[in-house]
Amino acid sequence: MARFISEKHLVKQILPTALAVALGLAGCGGSDSSTGTTTSGTTPDGNNGGNGSDGNGDGPQKIVLQRVSLTGFAVDPYIASAHLCADLDKNQRCDAGEPRGMTNGEGEFDLGDWPDGFQEVQILVENQGSWQVPQYGLHQGKPYGMPMSIVIHRDVEVASATSPLPPVLMTPATTLQANYGLTEAQVLAIVNQFQTQIGREITADDLLSDPVSLFGKTPVADLENEDLAVFRVYLALYATNRILSSLQSLADGLGDQFAARLTDSNSAEYRVIEITLDSIARATAPDVLVASQQQIDAGQQQMDDDIRAQTPDQFESFVLADVPDFPALTADVVMAIGVTIIEFELNRTQALVTELFNAGNSTFDQIAEAAADQLEADFQDGGTGSQLEDHIPTLGVRTYGLINKAHFLNYQSRSYVQGTPANMGELVFNGIVAASPDLALGFSCDSAGFFAFDEDDNIDTTCTSALPTDLQQKLAGFNGSAEAPDEENSPVDQDVWGNIPVGQLLVSDQPVDQTCSLSGTVYYTPQGGDAPVPAPAVPLYLVYGASNQEINVVTDNNGNFSFNRIPAKKYAADGWPEDEATGNDHYFFGVIAGKRRPVPEYYEYEANADYHFNCRLPLPTDNGGVAGAGGEGARDGDDNLVFASAEVEVYPLIKPLVDSTEIRGVVAAEMLGDGFGMEVHSKLRTYSEETTSSSVYDGGWIMDAVELETPENQHPFTDYDDSTGAFDVRALAGGIYSLRPHFSIEGTNDAGEAATLVVECQSDELTVPAGQITQAEMQLVEVAEGEESNCYYAEGKAGQYEKSLLISAQ
Repeated sequence: MARFISEKHLVKQILPTALAVALGLAGCGGSDSSTGTTTSGTTPDGNNGGNGSDGNGDGPQKIVLQRVSLTGFAVDPYIASAHLCADLDKNQRCDAGEPRGMTNGEGEFDLGDWPDGFQEVQILVENQGSWQVPQYGLHQGKPYGMPMSIVIHRDVEVASATSPLPPVLMTPATTLQANYGLTEAQVLAIVNQFQTQIGREITADDLLSDPVSLFGKTPVADLENEDLAVFRVYLALYATNRILSSLQSLADGLGDQFAARLTDSNSAEYRVIEITLDSIARATAPDVLVASQQQIDAGQQQMDDDIRAQTPDQFESFVLADVPDFPALTADVVMAIGVTIIEFELNRTQALVTELFNAGNSTFDQIAEAAADQLEADFQDGGTGSQLEDHIPTLGVRTYGLINKAHFLNYQSRSYVQGTPANMGELVFNGIVAASPDLALGFSCDSAGFFAFDEDDNIDTTCTSALPTDLQQKLAGFNGSAEAPDEENSPVDQDVWGNIPVGQLLVSDQPVDQTCSLSGTVYYTPQGGDAPVPAPAVPLYLVYGASNQEINVVTDNNGNFSFNRIPAKKYAADGWPEDEATGNDHYFFGVIAGKRRPVPEYYEYEANADYHFNCRLPLPTDNGGVAGAGGEGARDGDDNLVFASAEVEVYPLIKPLVDSTEIRGVVAAEMLGDGFGMEVHSKLRTYSEETTSSSVYDGGWIMDAVELETPENQHPFTDYDDSTGAFDVRALAGGIYSLRPHFSIEGTNDAGEAATLVVECQSDELTVPAGQITQAEMQLVEVAEGEESNCYYAEGKAGQYEKSLLISAQ
């Protein structure tokens, strides 16, 4: 860290000439001349060196140094765990054989020696697709949503042979230059249109500075408004890049149009940046930050009062002196607050822009105007953005607790002076929790950080994380591969699993009595082994939100996993319809492994997906006994169901495949047609030596589909002939299976109108011996009087189907 700070101070000392070319030349991360080589004693215009002056004798001579390595820093402020490459062939992607590396916790990267034969190199950041959309590394503990870039030139003009090379700082400013061809002057022109919001004029020197090393750990009480200017400009440039990259993803050229209009004060694009910056400025105003500090001071006072109340008088002063004070609220918390605001608003804006663009009936100007109108409405009195600003003091305390997690957890484990109660650590820690629930939520957050959401028109922030939507869609559409997935044939980057939390994940920061936890161990039987053992490094998903977002963990070395504090109430902000916020709070989760999923380590196995479970169960009508019993459940004074939180335990089992294990059969003739499809379920889905909670049921889908294949939708382990109904399912482990077909029929819907209806069936269990072919013939038979059908109407009509599914197997 000392090296980094010294470089930032060196930046302040670089001569104006070097600063003027630094963004274009993108200086390198060395703090002395050892990082470069003097290539000539002459200046670029050919003037002879050695006499301490330029060719006319009126000033110091400049020389050219050469970079010898591809090193630098990703700063916004520090981008940690970002995967980078040197794009040597300029195709805007990272190819095999090109230099690669990853930033450390302070944003530093080293891609090795400068490549021979290249005068300039563009550095790219790859999207690793982690638990938030998208993932280009982490800043302030949050997934970074911008594809950062920089063009580095080998030759750098400096004042003299003893001058340090300017450090390479890859920033939002260099990204605008590298990706959209903007010059340093254009970047400054864009930024300085908004001096009122930023706090002062921004210079080229500011664009090269690192606000964290300069002010990051400065208490907010010691910051002037203009000290926050560089923070705000970084946030503004981040917002600009995010908007440009999202527009570019919709259609080539849209981003360029946006960039061209950023300096037109009458344009909608200008309004978007102005409104965003205005909200950042208000949210990071000194008086707002003071309000957060006051909450923190109250927590300190409560802790001190609890110590006095619990400690014998003779030891009180010793304990108070022995307990570290709360850290001050510092500027790096301000940066994290700004990121939350930007992400919240940009996600809303992006959703609107995408909707209008996909509709195809709006021009680019109309789309930009609609985005600006939405932002403007959000930040009016009572608007969504205005409420978010009012929430900033609370968010500040939560973020402060997250950033200072280690400090607060230390109170619990400290050894206190002799004579104090044995549980002094717990007493002190509980005092903090009682004084500031927001602070407690911060240091108990185990995921990527705090994210804003809107529930019932009220802004809140929650500690949560999720798999990117695009990655989830790729996984859902992947039916397996004839060969073990690798970088060539996998739908996802094989490194993606390394970016998912290991062992456990805090899903929300809701109170324990309003949530449930899902935990357990994944087991597998090693090839050639007899008994199951814990399975490490298995990704699992929990579907969270009606849009099928997935929250993920990877099992630890002992095969253990835990999703903690799953909200019992399903938030409308997460896409759940209102009617799903009541009832049994049904969720489902599954294992991402086996021959049908892209995890090479478990390719020769069969794994199940979509285990269903109830998060909470209704209390019985007498408010006692076992939750879930007692009829329809107890209700409160407002006639709302009263629930009990659940500790759900489950032990998924991954089974080794056995050669020649197949199910072959013929589909009933009545099911054939365009609407036919069938899932294959394995019923032996948990490890029998562990007790899975009774609230876990159904499940067992092994990701196979029996249906007509298309060029876009291939099924490597099933065959289906839609003319004869013959089907085949291969690559199985053997055991107990069931088939779940669905098909379409013409009939009358509930309104009495002619309609196409969808029927779904669940077969009885099939015993499929390992290593054998099981023949299964399907029939639809009339339902006997007094019996229930195992088929029902899934669309167009409610109730049971008139026939039942019967399978004869041998």
